Amino acid sequence: RYMSSEEILCVTPSLEVGSVEVSVSNNGIDFSPSSLTYEGEADVTISEIWPTRSSTAGGFSVTVRGSGFANSSLLECQFGGVPASETTFLSGNVVRCVAPVHAEDTVNVEVSNNGVDFSKSGMQFRYMPRPVVASISPSAGVVNGGTVVTIEGEHFVAYSDLLCQFGNAPPRRAQYV
Repeated sequence: RYMSSEEILCVTPSLEVGSVEVSVSNNGIDFSPSSLTYEGEADVTISEIWPTRSSTAGGFSVTVRGSGFANSSLLECQFGGVPASETTFLSGNVVRCVAPVHAEDTVNVEVSNNGVDFSKSGMQFRYMPRPVVASISPSAGVVNGGTVVTIEGEHFVAYSDLLCQFGNAPPRRAQYV
């Protein structure tokens, strides 16, 4: 597509993985000498994300597993079209994405090696309000543990990884009532 005498837009055809030269013709016959290359890359695919949900506050690391990830400065994760706060290449099969702030919603997580062509995995990530703790009963118990306490508040969810943590002790599974 012609934009100006100094700029055109071209859509790439299907290519093999690897470098190809790029040239332009004004008449369909005579092509410019090529000094530009374009790198055909394997499609990025996503097979798994973990965790699959987090707080609307963002800032949490999400591990994305798949294939075709490139160690590129243009590597980018998006959460519902919003760029991740940070994207870190770990291997051709794993990247770490820091979830951005987002409203409560379920969104797709996608990855691109060039900031333009994103995967189309449809892997879903759920943004939820952070739990709010309002009261605990009883508020004291024996130091050797075992006291069953009731915690009331808001935004608790009935998932297998619903946890309670008391100080620096390892988190314990909670029961959703």
